[in-house]
Amino acid sequence: MVIATTFERRTSTRLSSWLKKVWDTDQRPGWMLPHVFDELRQYWNTDKFKAMSEQAKNDRGSLKDGSLHTGCAKTVGTITREMSGLQGIGSSRQAELLDGVQIVAMSAQIAQLTLALANSEQRRVAEQQSMSATVQQIKEQVLNLARRPTTSSLDEDIDDDSEEKDDFVDRTP
Repeated sequence: MVIATTFERRTSTRLSSWLKKVWDTDQRPGWMLPHVFDELRQYWNTDKFKAMSEQAKNDRGSLKDGSLHTGCAKTVGTITREMSGLQGIGSSRQAELLDGVQIVAMSAQIAQLTLALANSEQRRVAEQQSMSATVQQIKEQVLNLARRPTTSSLDEDIDDDSEEKDDFVDRTP
């Protein structure tokens, strides 16, 4: 998901930048088909696009306290804090401290998850050892039963078979 979001953001930015250059120069670049360039020029000349462009220009100006020209450059961090509502943070050092706090919190969570994973692995190994011991005991019991001498003799086995034949009932028609 992060890859897709990053790809979409970067390609959108790049395409916007390319189209801005085309709009500024009013010349068709080699990568753009002639009919696409003609359609773009027609769209850029519509009242709808001009109104949208003017609105965007005004909106960008309001991000800079109502002025398109601020007189000095603002860092990306400053603009981000202004837009996100963190205006109380005055310096990038304070923002770095906030990032540090988040990193410490995430590190603690990673440590807890690592510990939980290690405990889970220990329980799994203990259960596997217990199951192996149980299987070994069952094997030993089966081998002991197989080694045990039988108490019946061969003559008794024959007699048992004859009795079974007497107990047999024929089908009724």
